[in-house]
Amino acid sequence: RTQAVRAVQRIFEGIATGFQIDAPALQTTVLQLIDSTTAHCSAMMRLVCLQQLERVDNNLYAHCVDVAVMALIVGIERGLPQADLEALATGALLHDVGKIRLPANLVRKGDGQTEAERTLLEFHPSLGIAALAQTEELPEPIFRIILEHHELLDGSGFPSHHVAEHIFPLAQIVGVVDLYDTLSTSRGGRPAFPPTQAVSQLYQLALQGKFDRSLVEQLIYCLGVYPIGSLVELNTGELAVVMALNPQSRMKPTVKIVQDQRGKRLESPRVLDLSHED
Repeated sequence: RTQAVRAVQRIFEGIATGFQIDAPALQTTVLQLIDSTTAHCSAMMRLVCLQQLERVDNNLYAHCVDVAVMALIVGIERGLPQADLEALATGALLHDVGKIRLPANLVRKGDGQTEAERTLLEFHPSLGIAALAQTEELPEPIFRIILEHHELLDGSGFPSHHVAEHIFPLAQIVGVVDLYDTLSTSRGGRPAFPPTQAVSQLYQLALQGKFDRSLVEQLIYCLGVYPIGSLVELNTGELAVVMALNPQSRMKPTVKIVQDQRGKRLESPRVLDLSHED
């Protein structure tokens, strides 16, 4: 993950200074992410979710990598072929490249934008396409992911207000994951939403017809019934933080107990795999 974040930073900084995209470096990063995510799906999801909890600012490069990993996990779960996974990962890594053309303080601001700032920010998909216009190595699906990842099924998205049948399916995956990552991290002074609340917001948007409900449900399935980072109460009365998922037993994650039955915080939290307990 660290290597991927550094690679994305180098690629973005190169584009910002007028160089063409380093296509071989990008391809290497994409293939490494696909290999790691395919081989260690649960571990990669755990890593991304824990990093979301730790991120205290809108780190553009880390955001792009984490969106790429989560999009890949959803894509693998949906049974996408290798070519689609490569396009999905590449598009996700580059989906916010247009933000390098915007004022840095606006990109970092997060919530609380004025209407003028929000309008300017909504240009970033088009700015991303313009930044990559001279890159011949990128196929059309990647451009569509960059341009359409903020489109919503009911036409209320941006920049083109496309409706359901006109939105590229891979862009829909990136859009759903992008919003989850945005909600799950602290931005511009706004605290991160708890994982369960972020999932709830996504599901409400699906019920309103803005996202594909089956896609949101698939993301929730990948995150687990109790997403990593969730605070849960056990039937013993103890409080615990969800640390890892058990794919074979999604109702019984691995947790770290942080508070005992009497409400006393534990000086040495205890890790417990609920799938191995009676």
